[in-house]
Amino acid sequence: MNFIGIDVGKQELVAYDGKKENTFPNTPELSELEAFLKNYGEEVTLAFEPTSTYSRFLEILCWNKGIPSWRLNPRILPT
Repeated sequence: MNFIGIDVGKQELVAYDGKKENTFPNTPELSELEAFLKNYGEEVTLAFEPTSTYSRFLEILCWNKGIPSWRLNPRILPT
């Protein structure tokens, strides 16, 4: 199982797979991010903080493509 953390911003998404950081435009299609995720096959899970409307495109991608995801709330994560 591969986990990828995604930092959601208004204009870009920064994906970190534990080794390397990759930046993708936060557009409705998310075609670059989708192509990147195909490198991991079906064994990928995303983790990200839902950020107002900025994470909406990512949530839709996960829903439409059946990509498992964890939506993290930093207020309840232990430090």
